Amino acid sequence: MDQGGIKLSVRAKRWARRWALATGLHNPFVPRQIWPDDVFFVSYPRSGSTWLRFLLANLVKVGDEAIDFHNVARFIPEVADLASGGPYASPRIIRTHAPFQKRYPRTIYLVRDGRDVYLSYYHHQGHKMAEDTTLAAFLASDDHWPGRWSDHVAGWLDAGLDQQRLLLVRYEDLRQDTAGELRRMADFAGLAVSDEGIAGAVAESAFDRMRRMENSSGHPRAGKYSGQFVRQGKSGGWRDAYTAEDLAIFNAKDGPVLARLGYPEAPAP
Repeated sequence: MDQGGIKLSVRAKRWARRWALATGLHNPFVPRQIWPDDVFFVSYPRSGSTWLRFLLANLVKVGDEAIDFHNVARFIPEVADLASGGPYASPRIIRTHAPFQKRYPRTIYLVRDGRDVYLSYYHHQGHKMAEDTTLAAFLASDDHWPGRWSDHVAGWLDAGLDQQRLLLVRYEDLRQDTAGELRRMADFAGLAVSDEGIAGAVAESAFDRMRRMENSSGHPRAGKYSGQFVRQGKSGGWRDAYTAEDLAIFNAKDGPVLARLGYPEAPAP
C-alpha cells in the first residue's frame, strides 16, 4: 500500500506539471514578456548547456569583463532571471531546459547523445538519490526533471518549426567545430560578430578555463549538486560506464529518438 501511494504521488505530480505547462498557468519556462526578437537557448539537462552559455556570453559581452559563474546570467539569463535582471542587450538569448513551448519566437536547441546525457545526469543527481541507486535503476526511472530525455527531444523535433524558428545544434558537432557551430548560432540569432569575436569567445570558454574559474571563484549553486559542475565534457564516455543491462534499458526507452538524431547504435558491452 505504501509503495502504491508513493507511485501515485509521483504520477500525480507529473500530471500536475504537464497540466500546468499545457495551460500556461505557473509555467516556469515562459517569461511574463516575450519580445519578437528573443532567442531561447534550450537543452535537456547535462547536454552541454553550461559550456554553450559561456560561449554565448563571451560572444555578446561588451568590454573586457571576464565571464564567470557569478555574472554569466547578466549576459545569458535564465527565464527566472528576467524578473529581476536586465536590461539585456537585444536580441535577448534566454537559457532554459523547457519542453516544447509554442510561444518561443526562435529556439536554439542543443542536443547530445542521450547515453552520455543520462550518465552525466546520474552523477550530477547523486546526492539526491539513495546510495545504492544503480545506473540501471536511474535509466529505468521516468521520474526525471523535466521528463525523459527522448520525450524532451521528440517534443521539439515533432513541433513542425521551420528553419527560421528552430536551429538544431549537436553537442558533438560543437565539440568538433566550436567556431563553426557558434557562427551558425550567431547568424541564426542575428548577432553581428566578427570571426575574431568568435575565436575570442571560444578561447575564453575552454573547459580547463571554466574548471579553474569554478575552483577559484566557486559556483552560486554549489552544494545543490554532486561534485564539480563542469565535468569532462567528453563524448562517448557512456561506452566505458554502461553495462549490457544499462544499454538495453536505454535502447528500449530512448533508442528510437537516438536513431532519429543520427547517433550510431553500439553493440552490447
